[in-house]
Amino acid sequence: MSTFSFIELAVTSMAVNITQPYPVEQCLCPNGFSGLSCQYCDRGYFRPSRDIREPCVRCECSNQTLDCDVVSGVCLNCTENTEGNNCEQCISGFYGDPTRGIPCRPCFCPLMNNSFSNSCFLDVDDEQTCDACQLGYSGRNCEMCMDGYFGNPLVRIIFSVLTQVYNFLF
Repeated sequence: MSTFSFIELAVTSMAVNITQPYPVEQCLCPNGFSGLSCQYCDRGYFRPSRDIREPCVRCECSNQTLDCDVVSGVCLNCTENTEGNNCEQCISGFYGDPTRGIPCRPCFCPLMNNSFSNSCFLDVDDEQTCDACQLGYSGRNCEMCMDGYFGNPLVRIIFSVLTQVYNFLF
């Protein structure tokens, strides 16, 4: 009978202790890991394989975000006008090189409020080059008139010689 009494006391004791918090062991995780047993990758890290024994690897996001997919490592929520799997390129209308720490800046083709190209890129000399000048504009930054056109693209005044001749005749 004493065994039954012991079991009963153990059950009673357990029932009383359920309302009290039990201490939980938590590991001190190395960089890149999180969780009670360091079983997860920390923010900014991913695990290239699904094997929990494999290490977590830092995401390569050109210092533009700490968020990446925990399985693929693809960067999420790129900032500062960047995009791409590694936030390695500028969004349309901006130029720079995030992989080299050169921030993405708006295209001025030739001016911010007077632009004749909706895209540009960082050229080999680390300067902007506009690559889609509208008809009638030319030059590295769409700052000149094409042959057959005249005016001043820096103030958005440009005329076609053919338009002038047509207007003169008719």
